[in-house]
Amino acid sequence: MLTGQPAFQEAAKLGDTESWHVISYQGDFMFRSHLCIVFPLRGASLFDLAADSLELPVVQRIAAQLVRALVMLQRLRLIHCDLKPDNILVLPNTENEIEVIDFGTSCFEGGELYMYVQTRYYRSPCVILGIPYDCGVDMWSLGCVLAELHMGRPLFPGDNDVDQLARIMEVLGPPPMEIVNRSSKRNIFFEANTNRPRIVPNLHGKRRRPGTRSLQALVQTSDESFLSFLRCCLCWDPKLRLTPQAALQHVFVASAQCS
Repeated sequence: MLTGQPAFQEAAKLGDTESWHVISYQGDFMFRSHLCIVFPLRGASLFDLAADSLELPVVQRIAAQLVRALVMLQRLRLIHCDLKPDNILVLPNTENEIEVIDFGTSCFEGGELYMYVQTRYYRSPCVILGIPYDCGVDMWSLGCVLAELHMGRPLFPGDNDVDQLARIMEVLGPPPMEIVNRSSKRNIFFEANTNRPRIVPNLHGKRRRPGTRSLQALVQTSDESFLSFLRCCLCWDPKLRLTPQAALQHVFVASAQCS
């Protein structure tokens, strides 16, 4: 596990972490054989705000800040591995100014990768399928977070990994065979030597079928720039997924930075 200290020491090389919307490291100490890391006190999390759907301009401003945070992490080759509303705090006495927290499960690209990371609702397909991952998993989580802020409920609230992947396929269709062939868990999710999913009922008895629901209908928005941004984040192939640096140039984020 990354304790947080190495990450924030590296982050200091890029300047003030707060300007990148990442919580600042203020020190550490040992207490009863436990390493305690000191951070400034912040306000409520986006989990509290997401209980009610947020207006799109608010989601847009939050998106611009989160993209900037992920640009910083990508420059450090650091994967957050648990980006979710609970780990994004609002700064006190501000209008939707946020910071990313909790690097307890983070790891560096090229280092040891843990196969069980990310909270399920925000877990990328690569992690579910047991495929080696990189910073792209945080961009998947970003898409899920932004959709949830606008919807007022999680985008893919799976009961378990099988249901999670079924919910994703219901919207995105089945993954490309290239992705399936790289999976160490393909037999759990797909029929032999195909990308056809095993259609099984979830805990509530519902059977989900690939490609039967549109992202627009699920998110309930007609804003094309928002839908385009989500589609670029929620992409099966990590190589084709939007990168943090490219996300800065996307109209959904760029227009927020100019406003």
